[in-house]
Amino acid sequence: MSAQVVLVAATADKVRLSRSATAGANGLAVQLIDVSRAGMGFTSPIYLPPGCKLKVTVQPPVGEILLLEASLARVLMIDRKPTYLFGTLTDAASAPVLEQLIEVAIRQATAGAANSQASKEAA
Repeated sequence: MSAQVVLVAATADKVRLSRSATAGANGLAVQLIDVSRAGMGFTSPIYLPPGCKLKVTVQPPVGEILLLEASLARVLMIDRKPTYLFGTLTDAASAPVLEQLIEVAIRQATAGAANSQASKEAA
């Protein structure tokens, strides 16, 4: 699932991204790959240091835009391209939005599994 990440003002003073790294006011485009009640994981070709405070905007395939805040807890380089894997933690205020995001992710995974099974049966 695609998402946009913007540095919170306090973090933005400490971390400067080049204009080419961001999508204008929309921030940094990332690929959301994991969601749990504690936080979420995403990948990006742009490095962000641990400790950054982020505003995350997720546009699910169906439904309204979801907005939440998270703290960057872990960063791991997973490819030479480069590609980084980020792990975030969310606060209690973002819990209801995170629950919505989990429901969306489950629906997507279920639909994907059903489509895969139908393709196998058709073959």
